[in-house]
Amino acid sequence: IHKKRGLSEFNTAKDLFVLSFALMGINTADMYDEETQIEGDILAYNRRKTRARRKDKALMKVRIEPEINPLLQKYMIDGKLVFNKHYSNSVNMNKIINQGLKKIGKELGIDKLTYYHARHTMASICANKLGVDIARVDEMLNHSDPKLALARVYIEKDFKPLWEANRRLLDLFDWSFYKEK
Repeated sequence: IHKKRGLSEFNTAKDLFVLSFALMGINTADMYDEETQIEGDILAYNRRKTRARRKDKALMKVRIEPEINPLLQKYMIDGKLVFNKHYSNSVNMNKIINQGLKKIGKELGIDKLTYYHARHTMASICANKLGVDIARVDEMLNHSDPKLALARVYIEKDFKPLWEANRRLLDLFDWSFYKEK
């Protein structure tokens, strides 16, 4: 980071999108928050959106995996994230990041790309491609709804397991009498 030049909107947007994806969908408000702590390879925060409403204060601890550490270090000084030094508030930070992502999305042919797409994409890939249980994905998103309603909003509906189940059902029977002659 260059203090004189500030943060590049395009590169910062790209970097924060990747960081959100790799850090279990962390929001810009939590990246901005002065209370977010990094100790060793653990990033710990109390999710700003819900901490006042939850007994656990929406505590989340994310292990910083080795492949993402260099990118995170780019936005740290003396072991602290620096976003609150470069943006007036988290809402402004999110707005500027989304402006950069809109430009990136235009180049990639992705209409209306936003920071929140990283969170949704992480959840959908975990559930639909990796087979991570929806309850675990919900925890990764730092939700506390026992009915998993929020996770279902984040995770793109994957009909493939239903199709596979239906295929197994149909395979139990001989359908040859329906074949066209």
